[in-house]
Amino acid sequence: PLQERISGVALDVVIVTALASISLRVLGNNLLPFLILAIAGIVWNIWAFVFLAPRILPRYWFERGIGDMGQSMGVTATGILLIQMVDPDNHTGAFESFAYKQLFFEPIVGGGLFTAAAPALIVQFGPSVVLLLTTGLLAFWLMFGLWNFKRMRKTFRQANL
Repeated sequence: PLQERISGVALDVVIVTALASISLRVLGNNLLPFLILAIAGIVWNIWAFVFLAPRILPRYWFERGIGDMGQSMGVTATGILLIQMVDPDNHTGAFESFAYKQLFFEPIVGGGLFTAAAPALIVQFGPSVVLLLTTGLLAFWLMFGLWNFKRMRKTFRQANL
């Protein structure tokens, strides 16, 4: 119980400090581009949660998908908070799945290698080339995920029969 309280307070501090660091002046000066990107991001995240999560995540898709959606719509702490809300006693293992995924995600995309390389790649090759590259990577991983996890779902269903 004490550890849960400490982690709960720490999570609250992370969320409050993230919100407090937003510059309202910069946000106001760029409101239209911000709204366009925000709406596109929200639509993508909802579509991915409703359409992709049930097809890619064979077990406990809601609990596991809500954490990824929360992270995509905010920060890692948002994903963790949503997982703790839907599975407070961790019966599904969604928290562990999220944590294991982070070991691969964070060093590459979440503030890691690609985040550091993206500005240099855009300057060197232009935004269109980088957009095409990332679109190709997205298409590859979507096809791989849908194909691979379709087999896993089928195997999982057969094992439960």
